[in-house]
Amino acid sequence: GKGIFLHHSLNDQFVQSTGCCHDPTMPRCCCSIAADTCLGVIQAMNNWAIEVNRCQIQNYAGEAYMNNTTTQTSTTQVKTEISFSDEDKGITCMTATGESCVANTTLCLHEHSGHFNSPAFAKAFPMAEIVIDFFARDACEINNGQWDEAAYSCKCNDDITYSGFYCLD
Repeated sequence: GKGIFLHHSLNDQFVQSTGCCHDPTMPRCCCSIAADTCLGVIQAMNNWAIEVNRCQIQNYAGEAYMNNTTTQTSTTQVKTEISFSDEDKGITCMTATGESCVANTTLCLHEHSGHFNSPAFAKAFPMAEIVIDFFARDACEINNGQWDEAAYSCKCNDDITYSGFYCLD
């Protein structure tokens, strides 16, 4: 598996959260970005969780609600939980859950960050520290290291042969 930490703004006018497709009835994306099959960001996250990170499929049908956005769910969805929420900044993250998942799959939806380019990426993207922590934790846990959130460090288990800063050596 490969950990992934997706971020998408619901009001991105360049790349739609519903996908970029040739279908004229769907919202258009910038710069001739289009695909024959519309794949929204939530479905892309779901596919990654199943196909790459081997998360178990949940069998249910209905609607999922996130940040006032309704998405139809199918019978091939992974179980998710809200892993981060900041109402003031308009950010909600969901993470695929389950013991079968071999790596972290997280999607954060931003209500009003546009294309993360105005006035500049550093100001429009408020989660840089959290993204760095995500990848450090993911690297640490590859060989069953224990991530210490407070110290931002990885402790290698005594019963494994790995060492180094992220237990990768």
